[in-house]
Amino acid sequence: MIHEPDLDPIRKSSREANSFNIAWMKNGEKLTWLQRIGFAVFSFVLFASGVLFGTFAASSVRDENVLEAIGWSIPTLIFIVPGVMGLRNVLRFPPTHRN
Repeated sequence: MIHEPDLDPIRKSSREANSFNIAWMKNGEKLTWLQRIGFAVFSFVLFASGVLFGTFAASSVRDENVLEAIGWSIPTLIFIVPGVMGLRNVLRFPPTHRN
């Protein structure tokens, strides 16, 4: 049988769903070192972006501009919550050693 490239997106996503579930849903217990480093960097970038938006929200509160503060608070939460979840999942468990 000839090896054909897998062009079916549903089949491809079902194969990749396992690694997504391990990272986000299973608390990162079975991540390899490379996955753990990449996931930590990605989560930290999300968290840092949320903190940046949070500084904009805080300066809007200081200027007593309520509508602008609410506008900056929404992206703050959108970025900080997944960032904290990802960092918690990566840093919560010690890495497992696979042979």
